[in-house]
Amino acid sequence: MIQLDDAVERVELAVRKAKAEDTARVRAAELKLKRARVVLSKVRKAYKDKAASKRELEEAALAAAMAELELEIARLEHRQAQGRYRQAKLKLERMRLLSPVTGRVERLLVRAGESIKALSPVARIVQIDPLRIDVPVPLKRASRIRPGQAARVRFADPAGTVLEGKVVRLASVADAGSETLAVRVEVPNPAGRPAGEQVTVEFPSLNAAGASTRPARQASAGGPGR
Repeated sequence: MIQLDDAVERVELAVRKAKAEDTARVRAAELKLKRARVVLSKVRKAYKDKAASKRELEEAALAAAMAELELEIARLEHRQAQGRYRQAKLKLERMRLLSPVTGRVERLLVRAGESIKALSPVARIVQIDPLRIDVPVPLKRASRIRPGQAARVRFADPAGTVLEGKVVRLASVADAGSETLAVRVEVPNPAGRPAGEQVTVEFPSLNAAGASTRPARQASAGGPGR
């Protein structure tokens, strides 16, 4: 959605990638260890045949041990280079701002070239398909509502549009003043009706028992209803 200037970070990523993919030091250390082990094997045989001194044997063993240590260090440094490359990739990805929902850009709060502070809002994204509607339901009736239960939404337009939806969430805290509980209803909105219209929500299972409908206002995916 929004891209920051990442020229410096891209150069850094290219450098980190080259180092992460470079295995020359590891291969050189492997060859050095292989050669040191061959030499040690020959010196041991010579020492056994009394053709080499104990000092020569000790020096060959020490050289092989040092070569083995150098290989471990080279492998460690290569793993560290790979880790720094992954870190640089994550840093570059953070230069892009992605929307958490698939929606419409309702408003941009910054312009190209402007600087912003951390955690400052930069855009308002609204998702209206599906529509989410918060309904204040009397506590006694809300106690009989469950997530997944059917709901019917009537719009106050001349056509008397009705959409079929379902309950997706019940609030955990009731409103003490009105003795109601907020129930969120979700309905498909392929026609792209705007959020914020006045609607009436019916719960067929409650209406069958004589419960009345409740008026509500639509809420977009970006926030709760009013």
